[in-house]
Amino acid sequence: MNQSKGVTFAGTAVALVLAVSLVVVVAFVATDEPETAGCGPEGSLQVSTDGVKAVGEWSLEQAKNAAAIIQAGQALGVPARGQQIAVMTAIGESTLRVLDRGDAVGPDSRGLFQQRDNGAWGSYEDRMDPARSATSFYKALLKVSGWESMEPSLAAHTVQRNADPYHYERFWSQAKDLTAKLTSAGGTPTSLPGVVGPDGETAGPMPEGGCGGDGEFSTNAAAGYVGPFNPQQLLERAKRFVAAGPRDPYFNSVSTWYRMCQHFVANMSGRVNSGYTTASSAWAHFVATGVAHPADSVDGGAPPPGAWLYYNGGGAAGHVAIYLGGGKVASNDTWGSGRIGIGPASDLTDGPWHLNYLGWAAPWGAKVATKPPTQSTPDGSAGGGSVVLAHANIPNRSGMSGYRSSMKGVLSKSPDFVTLNEMQQRTMSEVLSGAPGYAGYRDPSVGKDAGAGQTLDTAVLWKASSWSAVAAGRVKLVEDDRNSYQGRVVVWDRFASYVTLRRKSDGLRVSVISVHHMTDPSKYGPNRAQRQAAYGAGMDVLVQMVRALESYGPVLVGGDFNVSASQSGRWAAPSKMAAAGYGQVHTGVDFLFTRTASTRFKASWSGRMVSDHRWLAAQIGFGS
Repeated sequence: MNQSKGVTFAGTAVALVLAVSLVVVVAFVATDEPETAGCGPEGSLQVSTDGVKAVGEWSLEQAKNAAAIIQAGQALGVPARGQQIAVMTAIGESTLRVLDRGDAVGPDSRGLFQQRDNGAWGSYEDRMDPARSATSFYKALLKVSGWESMEPSLAAHTVQRNADPYHYERFWSQAKDLTAKLTSAGGTPTSLPGVVGPDGETAGPMPEGGCGGDGEFSTNAAAGYVGPFNPQQLLERAKRFVAAGPRDPYFNSVSTWYRMCQHFVANMSGRVNSGYTTASSAWAHFVATGVAHPADSVDGGAPPPGAWLYYNGGGAAGHVAIYLGGGKVASNDTWGSGRIGIGPASDLTDGPWHLNYLGWAAPWGAKVATKPPTQSTPDGSAGGGSVVLAHANIPNRSGMSGYRSSMKGVLSKSPDFVTLNEMQQRTMSEVLSGAPGYAGYRDPSVGKDAGAGQTLDTAVLWKASSWSAVAAGRVKLVEDDRNSYQGRVVVWDRFASYVTLRRKSDGLRVSVISVHHMTDPSKYGPNRAQRQAAYGAGMDVLVQMVRALESYGPVLVGGDFNVSASQSGRWAAPSKMAAAGYGQVHTGVDFLFTRTASTRFKASWSGRMVSDHRWLAAQIGFGS
């Protein structure tokens, strides 16, 4: 697994994991809903290990190990894409062989997935068993919010923590090919026409009596509907769900519809399940693969009957309903907890839930030919070769009302990205409640050492309609900084959080880093000289982090660096970033940095907040 590999920062081996704990957090209503294996977006993978034979370049041993990996995924209800990712990972780690050895950086690594002997992956016997080791891999993968929409290698890397995030990329085609050959019923995979999954793979075989068997799967909105059922059939199905109360009248798959919205729309669309655990994960996947019809696109406000309508609100899992036509939807929980109801779509946005409409997608993200979405380019937004980056430090003492009122100023220039500090006492739902239309990232793990109080300090937000996250992580800049704060000595670690994002309109990648550095070591002790050295070492970590991210595209940095722009010490942020070729704008101790060789500041603004800081924003143009 090579967990100890990484980029050396300031003499310390620090794994710069470009996809660690990716949490694309969008505010949604409801909680995670369970799913079982079946007709997912890529179809379920039905494996028979009886009579498994060598497949192409793969020996009998390797084919059997791949089959065991796929079966373990089926047992957990992991969609086909997750099973393919697992096979890809095992190819990259062990060439699908159960290795009883590790390597120089991980001598205790064992098995198909080269899992370390650190207690996280079970016993030696567990790691050497194909099914049990695969189960451990899947359980770790399923904990990564948004893994379904990540690039396969980055999803695998999030679990494996390899030094190279793209180590597994070259094995993806092999994994898909081997999986397809192992899972086809008669040696040849079958597919559902019109349903296209990630990277263009078609959905798998439809089980008997389900998965759209009642009608032609329409992908032409001009036909008057999308999906397998015309409007009349849809309405009749919806009425059957209403009459059945808390039960599933077609598949007998549930005994209550409470918080089962994604499962419900799959049943309405003729399949036993959706293949997604939540509405939010489904919407993120559809957005990432370009098959979503966002609310602000040319057809986002005109869904055809059969479309899945997506919403966000105040929870993590989201909500989805199915459009019946004539302004009506079928939805769970909306007009009675645990039951299905039929009513006006406006009840979801204007009723007690007050949801925000995100847009629609055809069932399972089937591609529907439409005009391309309109690109919103308000002053300073990501149009015309520029973006806007904003930064704010809004401490907990500002309160939630102060935070939300401050965010109105922060967002007044319609920034593409926002870096935030002092967020450690707010949940991500609370953070996003002040930024409608934005998604966000903060590593959710909390350290347990002496300085761990700052681990949740930094966060990055981005405009969800224009950008999608590719990778993210958090890097420690300073460990156990002992300093004086408000008359008392405190010990704090300091961190930088980053997200690499892809612009939906043209694929441009930009990395954004949120930093909260040490209090000014030229002013605050004890041991000011020692603290200045620690501050400078932290800046060296940040600069090397920036250099690593530059290989993927422009890097933008925002944060509270706790020194003024006039601080000329060689250890300080202004000097370190200038030496790295980065220009700045600032207000007080808050800075924005961008590389002068490839980008430029075109305009900047700042304003008052309920804080002892001012918000700061700048328009940044690409090209020297």
